[in-house]
Amino acid sequence: ITASGQQVGAAQVVSVKQSLSLLDGSIPLRSRTPGNHDVGDTPTLDTLDLYTRSWGADRGAFDEGGIRFISLDSQIYWNASSAGVSRLADEQTAWFANQLDDAAERGVAGVVVLTHIAPFVVGAQEPTGWANWPKGVRRQVLRMSQRKPVPPSVIINGHFHMNVDGVRSDAFGAPVEIITSSSVGCPVAWNGSEVRSPSGGAPHSLASALAAE
Repeated sequence: ITASGQQVGAAQVVSVKQSLSLLDGSIPLRSRTPGNHDVGDTPTLDTLDLYTRSWGADRGAFDEGGIRFISLDSQIYWNASSAGVSRLADEQTAWFANQLDDAAERGVAGVVVLTHIAPFVVGAQEPTGWANWPKGVRRQVLRMSQRKPVPPSVIINGHFHMNVDGVRSDAFGAPVEIITSSSVGCPVAWNGSEVRSPSGGAPHSLASALAAE
C-alpha cells in the first residue's frame, strides 16, 4: 500500500461516509461487502486490516423478515496467495457453515448470500476467470452450503458491471439462483457493444465468455 494510495483511499472513505450520513435515519445500513477496489485484486493482511478499520468486519449476517442474509468477502476466495490470507478464507468458510447451521436451528425460512464476485456468473463449471471464484474454492464452498438443511437459495453479487439474470443451478446440491447486478452508475459493455437479452441483462453466452477471461 503506497502512501499516496492510502491518502486517496482515506479521502474516499470520508466522502462515502459523508454521503451515507445523508440517508434517512430510519434506513439501516445492514451489510458491507468488500470488493477488489476496497482490498485489492490480491488482498493482503494489511489491506484487509485497513478495510476493517474503516468499515468493520469484512463478513457479516443479519435476519430480516424470516430470512438470514449472509455477506462474504469474495476477494479472499478469489485470490488467497498472500501470506496468511488462505487461513482467513478457511476461517470464513467455517464461519459460513456455522451461520447456516444456526439459521436452520432458528427456523429461518431461507438464506440469501451477498458477495462482490460471483461464485459463477452463468454455469457452475465455467472456467476460472476475473469475474468468478476459482473452481476449487467454488466447489468446496458451494458443496458445503448447498447440502445444509437450509441452503442459500439466492446469491447476489456485482463486480461484473452488467446484469445477468435467469441463472439457476443444482450442480452442488440444492438449487441456487445467481443474480449478478450491474454497477450503480451504468453497465459496462465489456465486449464494446450493447448486446442485451430481452430482459435487459447480458445474454448468457456472452456473460459466460467474458466472466471466464
